[in-house]
Order: sequence, then C-alpha cells, then structure tokens
Amino acid sequence: MKPSNEAVLVLLQKRGAYGATDRDCLLYAHTSRAAARVWELRQAGHEITTTLETKRGVRYARYRLTGSQPVASRAAPTSAGRAATG
Repeated sequence: MKPSNEAVLVLLQKRGAYGATDRDCLLYAHTSRAAARVWELRQAGHEITTTLETKRGVRYARYRLTGSQPVASRAAPTSAGRAATG
C-alpha cells in the first residue's frame, strides 16, 4: 500500500463517524487529492462512503470509513493456487 493511502486510511480510522474532508487529508495526512486516495482504498476493498456537504456556500465531500477491514470480494487476488515457476 502506498504511504499516502495508508496515511488517509489511518486518518479515516481515527476520525471515526466524523469522517475526513480533502482539507483534513491535506492538513493531517499530508496528502492532496483525497478523492484519488479514497478511490484507491476502495479498489483495495475498503468500504468508504462519500457525503456531499455545503457550508457557507462551499460544497465539499466528506469521506467515512464504514468497514475496518477490506471486503474479501473486492480484495486483490492472492497467489494461492498458482503453479510455481522455476
């Protein structure tokens, strides 16, 4: 897992139900492009919900981790069952 993805995952775990915004990811996980990091975490099998919010006329996304472990059906395949080469 990329260090930036891991940092966003740890932030989402720490923030719990409050979740994290793009700004939170920049300030606390020191990574930009939160949407890209969230997409990569979803591809790895993590369940993350996105809520669009508006505050003072500014619209932004808040990401919340809904499952602590990757979902097995979306997790990357393992090397089990492959024939050994060599």
